[in-house]
Amino acid sequence: MMLNIHFYSYISFFKNLSSLILILLLFSACLLGDDIETLRRKAGNPQAEVVPGSNLDDMINWLYDNVKNGGEYIFEQRANEQIEMGRWLHFDDKKVTITIRGTGQGQVISSSLNSVGDMFGISENVTLILENITLEGRNNNDWPLVYAGGTFIMNDGVKLINNSRSHGHIGGGIYSGPAGTVIMNGGEISGNYATRGGAVIFQGGTFIMNGGIIKNNSSANDGGGVSIENATFEMNGGTISDNTTSGAGGGVFIYDGGTFNMYSGTISNNTASVDGGGVIVHNGMFKMNGGTISDNSTPGPGGGVCVNHYGLFEMNGGIISGNTSSGPGGGVSVNYKGKFNMNGGTISNNTSSGSGGGVAVNAYATFDFYSGSISNNTAFNNAGGGVSVDGHMSTLNMNGGTISGNTSHSGGGVFINYYGTFNANGGTISNNTAEKGGGVTVHHQSTFYFNNGNISNNSAIVDDGGGVFVWNAFFYMYGGTISDNTSVSSGGGVFVNHPTSFLNLSNGNISNNTALNGAGGGVFVNYEATINMSGGKIIGNSVLNNVGGGVCVSQTGTFNMSGGEIYDNYASSYGSGLFVDNNSEININSPASRDSIYGNTGGNGYQGYICDFVTFRINGADQTVPTNW
Repeated sequence: MMLNIHFYSYISFFKNLSSLILILLLFSACLLGDDIETLRRKAGNPQAEVVPGSNLDDMINWLYDNVKNGGEYIFEQRANEQIEMGRWLHFDDKKVTITIRGTGQGQVISSSLNSVGDMFGISENVTLILENITLEGRNNNDWPLVYAGGTFIMNDGVKLINNSRSHGHIGGGIYSGPAGTVIMNGGEISGNYATRGGAVIFQGGTFIMNGGIIKNNSSANDGGGVSIENATFEMNGGTISDNTTSGAGGGVFIYDGGTFNMYSGTISNNTASVDGGGVIVHNGMFKMNGGTISDNSTPGPGGGVCVNHYGLFEMNGGIISGNTSSGPGGGVSVNYKGKFNMNGGTISNNTSSGSGGGVAVNAYATFDFYSGSISNNTAFNNAGGGVSVDGHMSTLNMNGGTISGNTSHSGGGVFINYYGTFNANGGTISNNTAEKGGGVTVHHQSTFYFNNGNISNNSAIVDDGGGVFVWNAFFYMYGGTISDNTSVSSGGGVFVNHPTSFLNLSNGNISNNTALNGAGGGVFVNYEATINMSGGKIIGNSVLNNVGGGVCVSQTGTFNMSGGEIYDNYASSYGSGLFVDNNSEININSPASRDSIYGNTGGNGYQGYICDFVTFRINGADQTVPTNW
């Protein structure tokens, strides 16, 4: 009897010890960040059954004979193996989890020379997990390496490499249909080729990338790395780099209702021959909450990101930098009814040989800018160092954020062209540089509504318009500040030129701007253009070597003043407050409005200087010219 007591005591002791070991293993594994399958194996979970067999086919055949619903099985791949393609993992309606793991330094499963097909096809109820193993394809294959109809999980040490799909076929490494889910926790997908989706294509389903690298893949049409079509892509980490396409989307192609949510990771050094060096969104949605898109390139639009045809790009964080394009949009290009909402993040150090070093908006597209920074971008030999809005009624709505340190030929900060619209409700445009229009250029029947915000410390280093340059376009100033800008020539603050152009100044300040060699320290109006001043202030501006410290009206321009103030300006020559040149027109609604031009200095002693052959009216009554005060 005593022996039995001791025997059962030992059994109880070992049971408790086993439970303790199991708990310790689970606890330590959680601390180390292992996944669920690793926890099960380390804990000796009886559900994860090691399948017998000396090769892959033996293990698959055993599984078909012994599979159970809900079963979890482990294939130990102990040696390199060359196989015939076409392993379809389907077990009727049974839910099965299979882990294939390579032993030692990892093993290679490769395609036999004359075999075509997918290496593994995964049906809807099956989960396939790969660990520490390489799947190597072949040239001129008709299938991807993995067909994900169910769930496919890639962990560290896994490689999907060197599978080249023949012409017209898609998804070199992985293809997923509507029910497929792929989770990439680590590993590598490289050296694959397809017509579309060189590494991965999803036509439905979900792709979650937590780590690993997708590199050196290529496609004939679109999506050198990843193609997402009516599917969802969530990127939490990892790298997509050095992929190429002869079409659009060197790194990632989002198409036909696809959704891409980027929280972290890097998309870099990808190339597209058409557009979207890093990412293209075509009738899909891209939300960037973090991560980096850098050093991608294309000869077309969108070195970093291209948004086309009703696509939506929402940037809440992250960095888009160092990308290049020969077309518009070194960083981001938004085209044909696409939309870009920027709520945060940074777009910097991108370059374009076309327009929009940072962002280009074209063809009925819209850019809503709420917060973040667009800085240090360059449009070589073209327009819009920071942002270009060019053509067919495209729109920039700036409600906040900063556009600074950008460079271009025209519109160092912002360039608006060809029926474009710029609504500025807040934010800052500062320290930008251009040959003309250091801060903003408004061009060719475009419209600028300045309601609030700051345009400051910008420079026109060759020509006119340190703050704003208006040519054949319309500028409504309802508020905000244009200050501390500089032009080498005329219009330190604002330059308005062309018969149809005008500046309507209702409120706001044009202050402390400088024209170094030309006229009009605050505002210069030229060639039948018009300034209508009903409010606001033109103060503290300077002309160092010419006329019109506050305002200069030249060459048949028109100045209509019904309110506002012009004071504390300086000119080295005539008209420290206002200078009106021959053949121009000035209309002041009352003597009181004329008296609102005061306290200006220099100007050879004249606040206002009205030349010969000027039409000058006060309250509609013609005045004698020349006249000065």
